[in-house]
Amino acid sequence: MSTNEHLHFFQYLRNLAPEWQESFDQLAEVRQIPAGANICRQSEPSDAVFIIEEGVAEVLLESDDFTRQRRVGYLSPGDIFGELGLLNSDPRSATVRAKVDVRARRLDREVFLEFLDDLPGFGRFISCMLASRFKLLTAEVKYQSHCLHLRGNLPLFDLLMVFQTIRDSNAQGELLLWGTDNDPLGAFFFSGNTIQSAKHGQLKGLEAIWQALCDGSAKGTFAFQMMAQPITEFEPSCTVSADLTDILMQGAMKRDYFAQLSEPLRRMRGTITLWADTLDWPDRETLPAAERIIDALKEAPRPVEDVWRESLVCTLTFGQIIEELIRTRQITLEEEEVYPLVAQA
Repeated sequence: MSTNEHLHFFQYLRNLAPEWQESFDQLAEVRQIPAGANICRQSEPSDAVFIIEEGVAEVLLESDDFTRQRRVGYLSPGDIFGELGLLNSDPRSATVRAKVDVRARRLDREVFLEFLDDLPGFGRFISCMLASRFKLLTAEVKYQSHCLHLRGNLPLFDLLMVFQTIRDSNAQGELLLWGTDNDPLGAFFFSGNTIQSAKHGQLKGLEAIWQALCDGSAKGTFAFQMMAQPITEFEPSCTVSADLTDILMQGAMKRDYFAQLSEPLRRMRGTITLWADTLDWPDRETLPAAERIIDALKEAPRPVEDVWRESLVCTLTFGQIIEELIRTRQITLEEEEVYPLVAQA
């Protein structure tokens, strides 16, 4: 089981022998839950575990009299919940409610415990899932402040809308992104209607913001926490101090531009070869990135993604530079006999 399968039950299941998949299909009851309905309720007896198959559910902590509630997270396809209550015989610790129409699979206590004993690797899967949750919880505890209740899986949420929600709330705090293995992916510090600092992978400042907003293929999770000062140690080069409304408008446009890039550049596929001896580049703003691209190619042809990482700009800016260098016959890009952008002269 690869690292990014640790939190997705159905990816784990597909790696099992057919007879185990058939056993799961026979024993896991299908539940259809309409939007707004509870899948399980806080304080109820823990009699089963659920696995989200389709849709999104929200996790809610309720007050003792059930008059107030606080959203603490989201569950998406492949997420499993309710296992702790079965393992320690405690009542359910939270309410899980369908955010949209949800299809879920239900395993009652006896079946779940039988799978733990007999299903290959199931105990390891549960252990990895609990360890990942604990790691995330440990990171959140460091904040020691109140939460704006923004948290979820990246493939299911539009970061542009997350940024807008933070702006509309006039909140000050830090948005963190984690990859599928729970390693830090990005960090953004907001104050009112501005983003003060940003980093995303190897990118810093505005390019980090554009990368987060343009890259719709990112996988992992995100969480926003209100705080006076960031937890992340931002270098001076991460400073942005940009108006958030302008960021949102530009981000929407850049996303459209990104969609117009050629497929090899959007997917970071192919090999780039240097043709020209010297760089001819009139745009002073992107000249440093263009120079880094040419320098990366001087020794030998390189994979697209490797060159991008050395360019220190977002995939959109990188793609636009590459397309212009191809147009002016300073480089070529080849993608496994599928994408010859420039014919041999």
